[in-house]
Amino acid sequence: MCKTHTDVIIVGAGIGGLSFALYLSKLRPDLNLKILAKTQITICNTRLAQGGIASVQSHTNDSFQSHIDDTYRAGHKKGNLEVIQKVIKDAPNRINDLIHWGLLFDKTNNKFDLHKEGGHQYHRILHTKDQTGKNLHECLIEKLKTASSVDILEYQQVENIEKKDKIFRLKIANLKTKQYNHILSSKVIIATGGCGQLFTQTTNSLGSIGEGIYFANQLELKIKDFEKIQFHPTSFNGADLNPSFLISEAARGLGAHLINEKHQRFVFKYDSRGELAPRDIVSNAIWKEISIQQNENIFLDFTHLKSQELRNALPFIYKTCKSYGYDLSEHLIPVKPAAHYQCGGMQVNLNGETSEKSIFAIGECAYTGLHGDNRLASNSLLESLYFAHAAAQRIAKEHQSIKNKSHNINIIQKPFSNISLNQEEALNHYRDKAKQIIVIAYQSDDLKKYYRDIIDLLESFKSSKLSVQSHPKVFETKVVLENVACLLHKKHLQNLDRKTLEV
Repeated sequence: MCKTHTDVIIVGAGIGGLSFALYLSKLRPDLNLKILAKTQITICNTRLAQGGIASVQSHTNDSFQSHIDDTYRAGHKKGNLEVIQKVIKDAPNRINDLIHWGLLFDKTNNKFDLHKEGGHQYHRILHTKDQTGKNLHECLIEKLKTASSVDILEYQQVENIEKKDKIFRLKIANLKTKQYNHILSSKVIIATGGCGQLFTQTTNSLGSIGEGIYFANQLELKIKDFEKIQFHPTSFNGADLNPSFLISEAARGLGAHLINEKHQRFVFKYDSRGELAPRDIVSNAIWKEISIQQNENIFLDFTHLKSQELRNALPFIYKTCKSYGYDLSEHLIPVKPAAHYQCGGMQVNLNGETSEKSIFAIGECAYTGLHGDNRLASNSLLESLYFAHAAAQRIAKEHQSIKNKSHNINIIQKPFSNISLNQEEALNHYRDKAKQIIVIAYQSDDLKKYYRDIIDLLESFKSSKLSVQSHPKVFETKVVLENVACLLHKKHLQNLDRKTLEV
């Protein structure tokens, strides 16, 4: 029998979930918190973040208003100005929290070594070399070891969330024991990250298929701008990798040039800021150049920069590219845009609350209003920290604990269904086909056709015997198909709205 209660359940173990747990455990050590990591805790998008965290550190050379303006303009003036102002002005406080927790940002002459990235007017990116996300994530994990009220459970894939009598019941697949169990909680924090793995080329970690959106549709939560997917301009195109290896915005901030097959810089044709324009502009410039020259020969050129400077500033990128036969100081580095960031998601207020007030969403799975149509570089980690802090403050004010209530359930643990190799291949086929549909659809004006295609594929899956099997791979296939359908439906509606406005 399984009887598991907790005060707050956190679905996801990236910066959003872990920093929330740190904040709330400090404010309310009497509450029990459980963090569920879908696989190993080290597999998440947070660890892949290279560039850093944007925060104004000097009001002599920079200003909050400048960072606010850059954020608003990068999002094509579609962001929520109230949210943007609050997050930007609070950024130094969140940076101080990270420092207090033990994160050591790079410094020069005892001052923060600030980078400049695309869309930013000034140098304001704090970093730890070119692996800020990895170092930050390890810092959070280490700090949580001192929080006795927090349990971190790995290989726990949440497959269903339902609510009854103000209590949430989560169905969880334990990927180690290969059994299903359940957890009850009065509060649910969804911090599941993005959906880049719905695409064939992405910088997102394996497993980033957008479960948060799936749960939101299941629970009838409000969703906004899910279709607004940001593509990072410079993923490494010199090897077939999943996830694609990201070459940070900081590389262009240091002076790397984007060139075409004729070794000509081309981004200035599309924007006066050149390589330091916001990501969507640079990605679109690359796609246009690929179309003009009818091949993917687009490169990042570092060869005019000093080798030692590159090794010092970008050691991880330098080492990784070298492992695939590309020396930054000698070779042109092939690059291509890749699905990178989900700008929309579950709509939340300034406390991180969704339309269901006992469910909070933090990080990439949430729509906060900060990003608008396109995220400014290095604003994502900041956003997660701000809303993790806000959500913890909100929940800390509620004094009731589930431990003081009676919620008895008797659930027999159920093993996974047996899946044959042929069935596993069939599931892979459904997922691969869905990815092919979405990639073609995002390059086409006829979204209605591809939406019909994904609906047909989804109906085929639902009518198969496979769909009723209780197995994590069946669940993942369902999520991929449902989310691609949701994405294309919203993208189609967005295009219809745009055409109406043009008329």
